[in-house]
Amino acid sequence: MTALISRPAGGCRTRGDEAYAAAPATRDVPILAVVAVTTAALAEAYGRAHESAVLLGAAARLRGAHDPTDPQVRELTARGRAALGEEAFAAAYGTGRRLDRAAATAEVDPARYAAARYPAR
Repeated sequence: MTALISRPAGGCRTRGDEAYAAAPATRDVPILAVVAVTTAALAEAYGRAHESAVLLGAAARLRGAHDPTDPQVRELTARGRAALGEEAFAAAYGTGRRLDRAAATAEVDPARYAAARYPAR
């Protein structure tokens, strides 16, 4: 999933959509958390640091905990804190972390971050 961010935005979104659609069939919610982290990277790529932080919080909710061992989570968190400031990042992250499972699942849908909605900068 991480490698998808290096592709053109349209290809990344298409692959993210496929992963999001397939994740529930696994019945393994942490798999959906991986999709959430990739979607957070997509939101960041569109210059949406706040949404990226919310998605990281939603990923933690789906996974059951923050994952400081994941290099992509660490990098997105560091860049999000730098872009938003510690307090704003923590507030956005907390918004995602407090979502219930159904709301977190809906939030991480990559289609919500389509290029038409958030054009690349």
